Amino acid sequence: MFYNIKQKELDLLTAYNKDHNQHKKNPLQSKLVIPLAIVLVIAGVYSFVLFSNISLQRKVDNLLEENSQLDFQITSIDKEPYYELVALTETKEDIDLLNNYLTALPKMTSDKINAVYDSLATGMTIESVGYNQSSYTLNVGLTARDVTEAERYVTRLKTYSIFPMVSYTGYTSSTSNNLVTNTQTYTYIFNVSITLLGGE
Repeated sequence: MFYNIKQKELDLLTAYNKDHNQHKKNPLQSKLVIPLAIVLVIAGVYSFVLFSNISLQRKVDNLLEENSQLDFQITSIDKEPYYELVALTETKEDIDLLNNYLTALPKMTSDKINAVYDSLATGMTIESVGYNQSSYTLNVGLTARDVTEAERYVTRLKTYSIFPMVSYTGYTSSTSNNLVTNTQTYTYIFNVSITLLGGE
């Protein structure tokens, strides 16, 4: 058995080279695989971005077209009724503010006027009436022949519940001489402040 092997020459180098050459790759092929893979990945990403950009641009163009159509529709609508509505709304708001203000103001009713006149004593005269809007105060200027009438007048006004506050700041007097009868007449002048309630 070994006899046959001895007679044959073994060429191991040829067998090794033959076996090794079958498994050996082309050096050009192994150098191109990685760059080609990178180029393919970059091309894929670029294609994806390009097609996404094209799709997005189409959507933007469609939105711009819809927006221009809406702008055209808005500009073609008659805006005059809208402006009239805005003006009417502002006018209504102004009227509501005025009504609220007027509602808060004290009302000068016949009861209040009658109370001012009914409280007068004999010989008293109303010389002036004024109204202070910021303090809701009715100022009445009176004359009387008796100095005590001023206090009695204020006391009578305080009996009315429609006047929350009644006050007077004193009086001044004047004298007139009657030459025919040779008598002196004293006149007392005083001012009464009457505060009115708002909304009444």
